This record gives sequence, structure tokens and C-alpha cells, in this order.
Amino acid sequence: MTAQPMHQHESERVPRDAEGIAATLSGARRTEFYRELLAATPETGGLVPGSTASSRRPQPRSR
Repeated sequence: MTAQPMHQHESERVPRDAEGIAATLSGARRTEFYRELLAATPETGGLVPGSTASSRRPQPRSR
């Protein structure tokens, strides 16, 4: 028995940085991505609506 996958997929991997992500988008979606990226601050970076990171980031406690 082997741990190798039965079917090899030769797809290109997308770099996980702003340039890699933007390269996969086209037109208006790329423009919107850069707009949101430039508007983000370290405090709100993971809190972009629809982001999977926002569900994992702990929320500040209300006092």
C-alpha cells in the first residue's frame, strides 16, 4: 500500500501573496481586491466581509 495519490494533478499553484491572488482575478474583481487591500489596516485585515480569516480570528471582548 502506498500513501501516494492515485491521480496526479499537475495544476499550477497560486502564490499566497497579493500579486499571486491578483493575477488569478480579472477586471473589476482585481480592482476591487486592490481597493480592499489598500483600505485594510492591521486591525481590520482579517475582518474583510466574506473572508474565511474573519471566522478564525478571535473577536475583542466587550467591556
